[in-house]
Amino acid sequence: MGRKEAISKAREGENLRLMARYNEDEYIEDNISQILNNAAQYFEQATVADSTYAWAWAHWGATLSYLGGIEKRLNPSKSHFYNEADKKYEKAIQCNPNYAWALAHRGENKIWWAIDQKTRSIYKNVKILLTDAEQHLNQAIEIDTNYTWAYVRRGFLYRFLGLLNGEDGGGQGTQQQPYYDKAIQDFDRAIQCNDKYAWARAFRAVVHRQKARALQDAGLIEESRREWELTYQDVEISLKTYAKVFKRPEVLDLGDLFLPPYENPRETYSFDESPSGQYAELALHAYEEGYERLNKEEIDRVLAKIAEEWASVDR
Repeated sequence: MGRKEAISKAREGENLRLMARYNEDEYIEDNISQILNNAAQYFEQATVADSTYAWAWAHWGATLSYLGGIEKRLNPSKSHFYNEADKKYEKAIQCNPNYAWALAHRGENKIWWAIDQKTRSIYKNVKILLTDAEQHLNQAIEIDTNYTWAYVRRGFLYRFLGLLNGEDGGGQGTQQQPYYDKAIQDFDRAIQCNDKYAWARAFRAVVHRQKARALQDAGLIEESRREWELTYQDVEISLKTYAKVFKRPEVLDLGDLFLPPYENPRETYSFDESPSGQYAELALHAYEEGYERLNKEEIDRVLAKIAEEWASVDR
């Protein structure tokens, strides 16, 4: 027993974790859970073989965090995996305080944990978890100033904080959007580090869209038009980048991109005939039917409408 044995066990666990994480469409929910539980067992064996093996602790945490999301879909009452994952990340950081990957993923885990607590209306926990998540992500970025993944997750965190603070206006309109501005700055930084980071552009588009709507509600039409212009620009580039890099016409996670996180989006979201409304309809098709069923002609049609409206915006 020792580091050599720990590495062997951890590699087995990581193979299973990645198998579940990147081949999710090939498995039913129960199979994914079983694969992830098997992965967790290997990581546990690795840390028994070497309790100072930070990599094994961190990837055990990532396994449990992902398992938490899977189990929650099967049973919404389950949320203990996020807490268990956090303990593993803590052990990894104790072994290696400068482990940027563990810090960043611990931050992401606490974001998902906070979202879970919000659905249960435990708002005190939400605030604590998001504060911790920001601190973890800040530390990861201080260690690695070019850590694109951490910038994007912190941007996602700020977007969530903006929603919680009503920066989208809530129908009232507002000119003050400090969290949205922070989110855009982080997405900017991620794209500077990697201009092919389609996910970063897609979520930057989301924040520009939310700012545009708030500014429009506040009567700031010119400022709103500029945000809509940036929205359409990022949407178009992100879709084209994704198709070019992955060689297929998938449309990112559009269910998350333009739709609110409701159980039944169609019941809570009304579409109009504007390009953004058509794009949201396209997003819902992806959400309901799966990305592979979308055809390239439909995507191109919506993009053409977006480009047409963008061209009509006064500059």
